[in-house]
Amino acid sequence: MTLVVMSGLPGSGKSRLAAAVARELGCAVVSVDTVERGLHDAGIDPAQPLGLAAYEVRVVQVECSDEALHRERLAARDQEIREVPWERVVGLRESWTPWPVPVLVVDTADRQEPDATARGVVSALSA
Repeated sequence: MTLVVMSGLPGSGKSRLAAAVARELGCAVVSVDTVERGLHDAGIDPAQPLGLAAYEVRVVQVECSDEALHRERLAARDQEIREVPWERVVGLRESWTPWPVPVLVVDTADRQEPDATARGVVSALSA
């Protein structure tokens, strides 16, 4: 079993791309926002690291190099996730710690349809 991790700043296009990759692979999306909220609501200390377990981890780091598009996406998010102000995204970008494993970097600024981008991601992950 393989776990594909989408990584990137809030509003970069992770959830949109994850949904398209899941359609291509015929699998489910597990949103860390939902999982973490549930764990925190259940009393787990938010400072507690949640970690990954027994999976082959493939990290897809999603970026949006077009700041105007990134801001637009951030403002338009309608999922059950906390609101993230642009200033927070900038702070996260400045303090971003690279993953300690190889990553596939995907820039979603090209406005390509998520399904087309997902096919490229799936192809790269299969290589």
